[in-house]
Amino acid sequence: RTPFMCGFKAGWTDFVLATVHIYYGKGTPVDERRVEEIEEVASFIKKRSEDKYGFTKNWILLGDFNIFNRKDVTMKAITDAGFKIHKKLQTIPGSNVKQDKHYDQIALKVQEDRFATKEAAGVLDFYKYVFTKDDEALYSPLMKEGSKYLEWRTFQMSDHLPMWVEIKIDYSTEYLERKLSENFGG
Repeated sequence: RTPFMCGFKAGWTDFVLATVHIYYGKGTPVDERRVEEIEEVASFIKKRSEDKYGFTKNWILLGDFNIFNRKDVTMKAITDAGFKIHKKLQTIPGSNVKQDKHYDQIALKVQEDRFATKEAAGVLDFYKYVFTKDDEALYSPLMKEGSKYLEWRTFQMSDHLPMWVEIKIDYSTEYLERKLSENFGG
């Protein structure tokens, strides 16, 4: 469950992806240990993002936060640390198979003038393409007796659907315009 972090440089943009799988606990919306874990991770990354000698100021925190509701204290722990959720991801029904839970999130703490998300973001429902409801007869010989297909398929893929956000990584036009303005006053 330890967060894993990896830095990237793509185009004109550098950033760190930090993946998490936060403690689930008792299955209640507010679990003290879960809230504390999210607060600790968010606080740690906030400090790293504000370190003037750090690799980057751009951090993407993503994964299974086990957040039950977008308005509860677990989500507040992320936003209080300065992270923002893409506006499209705030409106999706959910990223679990039934799409009724908000366990997964992509939260960004970035330099506004050096990192941007585009309008595109969402959840990929891969069950529209693989292990579809119509495929049950095809896979039933592989299932243990008494297994339910809709549950079995989550063990083949996942019970979470991938979330995604499109980011802008090319700032060459803005850079060249700034240089022209600096050197030629235009």
